[in-house]
Amino acid sequence: MYYEKIGGFEVKAFFDSDKGQLVHKVTYRRKLLKTRLLGDRLSQSYIGHKLIIADLASVLSWGNIAMTLLDRKVQPPENNPILHSLFVSMLTTYWKCFADTKGRHGV
Repeated sequence: MYYEKIGGFEVKAFFDSDKGQLVHKVTYRRKLLKTRLLGDRLSQSYIGHKLIIADLASVLSWGNIAMTLLDRKVQPPENNPILHSLFVSMLTTYWKCFADTKGRHGV
C-alpha cells in the first residue's frame, strides 16, 4: 500500500485482490475526490523521467556508501560482499536508466 499526505490531500494506492486491480483514492480534508489515471503520452513520459531520476538518486546513494566503506584505512573482509553487491546494484540500475525497459515508455 502506498500512502502520502501532502497539505490537506491524502493519497492512497493499493491492490484490490477481489477486483484484481490497482485502486487509487485521493481525499482532500477527508472528502473523497474523483480521480482519473492519465494514460496519455506526456504523462507516461513524465512517469518514465521520474523513474530515471529515482534510479539515479539510488545509484548516488549506493556510491556514497561504497566510498565511505572504501575510505576506511582497515578493510575488514566482511566488507567485500557488501561492496560487490553495491557495485552490481549501481551498475545494473545505472544501465537501466539508458535502456528501453518496461515502465520507461521510450524515454
